[in-house]
Amino acid sequence: MKVTKEKAAENRAALVQAAAHLFRERGIDGVGVAEISKTAGLTHGALYAQFSSKEALAAEAFASAFKGGLEQIRADKVVSERFTEGFGQLVAVMERGLGASPVKAENRQRALAMMAAMIGGVAASRAVAKADPKLSNEILRAVRRIVGEVGGEGGQDDGARGRERARRKHAHGLRAAGVR
Repeated sequence: MKVTKEKAAENRAALVQAAAHLFRERGIDGVGVAEISKTAGLTHGALYAQFSSKEALAAEAFASAFKGGLEQIRADKVVSERFTEGFGQLVAVMERGLGASPVKAENRQRALAMMAAMIGGVAASRAVAKADPKLSNEILRAVRRIVGEVGGEGGQDDGARGRERARRKHAHGLRAAGVR
């Protein structure tokens, strides 16, 4: 029996929604295609008619959930306000702890760029960690080094001594900001 384009789109949406829900609960490896299909009210054959693999479904489910999450944050003023407040506090702490840097920018600009780079670096590292752990670590090291240089640490943040120095500096900045 031929499925109409409208019904195929409904099936696809149901599979994406079911997968997103189950993946959030148990992770990709904790859920099989049969369970996703059953939750969506379809057969696993219908799943494979829409997606070439479980990984392709997972990619679309995560993209859909991410898009929905961003839309909620944009629409939910309270969440946006709290995020903005916390982000601003962290940038202020960072700004106060900046050292001399060859970067020709105001301290606030440096702190904003550093904070954004750290958030993006963690997100990118997590996104590739399962497929390529070495790349994940490389991303974190690169961000740590560049952020350190922009912050005036000369990029010497690598290694145990650099991490301990950064930890003490961060703790001092948090205490100065009244954060416990």
